[in-house]
Amino acid sequence: MLSVLQGEVLFVANVGDSRAVLATTCDDGNLVPVQLTVDFKPNLPQETERILQCNGRVFCLDDESGVHRLWLPDESSPGLAMSRAFGDYCVKDFGLISVPDVTQRHITSKDQFVVLATDGVCLAFWIVPKYTTLIIFLNYAHIRTKVGILSKVISICK
Repeated sequence: MLSVLQGEVLFVANVGDSRAVLATTCDDGNLVPVQLTVDFKPNLPQETERILQCNGRVFCLDDESGVHRLWLPDESSPGLAMSRAFGDYCVKDFGLISVPDVTQRHITSKDQFVVLATDGVCLAFWIVPKYTTLIIFLNYAHIRTKVGILSKVISICK
């Protein structure tokens, strides 16, 4: 994932299942989360279509209900849980692409900060209602001290 602020426009380029969440201030003064990216999972209709056209397969394992994966045509691996990524060359001919989705947003004075993270870093916060928990925590940590924020985030994510 890559985020670039050019003037008052924020650009976010994303592959895989990393997320960008913007913390913005609502009319009552509270911070609210705005998800800026989409998780590129194999079961998204446009992703599934591309994978199938490339002879890849998309399905869930019996013991992982709801976790759709990209599979090679005739093998039980690699079972990649995303449809876009860098690397993973063994499935690139079967529908995996590294083309990022690029979004843009005009930034206003209400927008405070952006969190860029992979689900593996802080999975507990990637459930939509918990975005609010994350941005409140980060705002509190910033107000309290500008030093040690990363270590606090990491300790909470563990």
